[in-house]
Amino acid sequence: MHGRPAGREDFEIAIICALPLESNAITYLFDEFFDDTDGEGDPYQKVDGDPNHYTTGRIGKHNVVLVLLPGMGKVLAASAAASLHASYCNVRLALIVGICGGVPGPNKNDDELFLGDVVISDALVQYDLGRRYPGGVFLRKNNLKDSFGRPNKDVRALLKSFETDRNRDKLERRTAHFLRELEATYAARTRRRPGRYKYPGADEDELFQADYSHRHRFSACCNDETTCDKALESSCDEIGCEEKYLIDRDGLSGKRNLEDEDPAKAQEPAIYIGSLASGDTVMKSGEDRDRIAKQEGILAFEMEGAGVWDEIPCIVVKGVCDYADSHKRKRWQDFAAATAASAAKALLEALVKVNRAESPIARHDMTGRYLPFHLETVSSKELFVEILRTRFKDLGCTKIDRGEWSLEDVDSGQVLDLSQPWQETIKRNQVLHMNMHFRRQKIPTAECPSCGFMNEGLPTDQIVCNVCQLTYCRIEEVQEIQADTGTSILEGTATQPLRPRPLKRPQPEEDIRNYRRIRMIETNFKVCRADRGDAVANRPSPEAMRHERFDARLQATSNVDRRDVVVCGLSLDDGAVCDIKFSRRDNLWRHQRKIHGRRSVRIEEPIMERTTWAPELEHLSFQPVRWSAWKVKPGHVLDHVTYGQGALH
Repeated sequence: MHGRPAGREDFEIAIICALPLESNAITYLFDEFFDDTDGEGDPYQKVDGDPNHYTTGRIGKHNVVLVLLPGMGKVLAASAAASLHASYCNVRLALIVGICGGVPGPNKNDDELFLGDVVISDALVQYDLGRRYPGGVFLRKNNLKDSFGRPNKDVRALLKSFETDRNRDKLERRTAHFLRELEATYAARTRRRPGRYKYPGADEDELFQADYSHRHRFSACCNDETTCDKALESSCDEIGCEEKYLIDRDGLSGKRNLEDEDPAKAQEPAIYIGSLASGDTVMKSGEDRDRIAKQEGILAFEMEGAGVWDEIPCIVVKGVCDYADSHKRKRWQDFAAATAASAAKALLEALVKVNRAESPIARHDMTGRYLPFHLETVSSKELFVEILRTRFKDLGCTKIDRGEWSLEDVDSGQVLDLSQPWQETIKRNQVLHMNMHFRRQKIPTAECPSCGFMNEGLPTDQIVCNVCQLTYCRIEEVQEIQADTGTSILEGTATQPLRPRPLKRPQPEEDIRNYRRIRMIETNFKVCRADRGDAVANRPSPEAMRHERFDARLQATSNVDRRDVVVCGLSLDDGAVCDIKFSRRDNLWRHQRKIHGRRSVRIEEPIMERTTWAPELEHLSFQPVRWSAWKVKPGHVLDHVTYGQGALH
């Protein structure tokens, strides 16, 4: 008895199809559909922003999500795979199931490939990636950086098992069994197009010489160099392709004899495992087919594998519907789709279902990379931090060590309180996002902090940038700082004037452009003075504070007026170059500065002549120095300045 999955995290297998006829074939092999509830549709839904359409169900012992692409090609396949991984984050294997153009052979094992046979990928070659030079010369890029990596260990182990005679024979027997099951299910469910998945027969399996093109022979619209559009859409019988150019193959004669003795046995497909060529063009040239096959050692040509290969661990399972030449035959497409679907189910039958540990999944870290972790092995926050330190050692670990990151529950949107016990905070099968935190001055817009694009939405909304795809939101926080009331806020000691310090070189971890998910923390400080149990002392009037400051100046032997104020806390490398201008008015020095040209902040203080305000880390000290301008250092932005227990503006 198979229970229905509780949520999307219980799906580990995906099947991707590019054409409706490919999707149709595989649906006849589903043992159960989960969206058959009356009027409710798919009960598992998907994440916001995912354009894919999903069909969920069960094939054998596996919960499977089926994706039908909006079209052919690796670009659409890559986009769909990325969205699939966002909604179904626990998918560990994707099968790309459909039809392809085969290389007739003989291959490296002296096997001949016929229409209806199935090819399974153990490697992919992107044959259309390269440089084209004058004269039509094309050189494929085949260096290590431009090549696809090997499948992961699980996929390699599974495919390696099929190289044994026993497992290969079993795979072919089960494929033939599921092919008969598909034909029977189709006949029982619908009366449309009877015989849709019937084996067309060996007489329809025609292979022309590679240099014999598919074109009109007695028409001015076609010649040796060009072929008209009408010819491309016509069958060989309609335009008169001559049978004398057909290649006679010994293996095909054997299939004809088998059709007379055992028709069911004759339709059973052979299965080949090897390298496939993947690209964005439909191969319709016998000469180019043979040239590329000889260079790369490939079995077939297809169009979607290159897009999915780097996104999700995948295996390409395709049925051969033509020979990748100009003599295309659509009559084989449905049968080839059926053999591929049958082989896919047989392959899933051989795939061992993994007992997934009871673990949360941090679907993506703050840079967008996939990051699963298991409670059985990552049993504490300290251990998780060590994993993050290893993962982010190239960017830097300072922000990790300072705790400037958070885990966010995808379903509830709540940020986890990591000060609580780790095992109580993280729940079974929880799906999490990671966010990196940055402190910035308040910018009351939805402007992207990475690329500067003005997105729609409120400043407090969680926004995905339409340009750079950064996910960000702004969070306001207020911090209370207790001031020591035993000493006057105006007391100070004579110090040497501060000199401008060189700006610290920004570190990669401080660059927002290196991340995909961030939270902007806008901190306002509230300075309080505790007085005999009172949270905040009575605030003196501005006039009293002004007189106290003047008295302090007269008493200072060095004429140094030192007072500390709190500045909004920013990240260490978040400074801005600013100019300071002074003007005398009523014994007040007026200080005004601009931050990136966005806004002005005015602060008035009665200070001595020829005095400027020299910043220090986390505090500002007012001292007389002989400078008329200074540069704001990293971490000092005069946005909300508090003095004692109240703000002076």
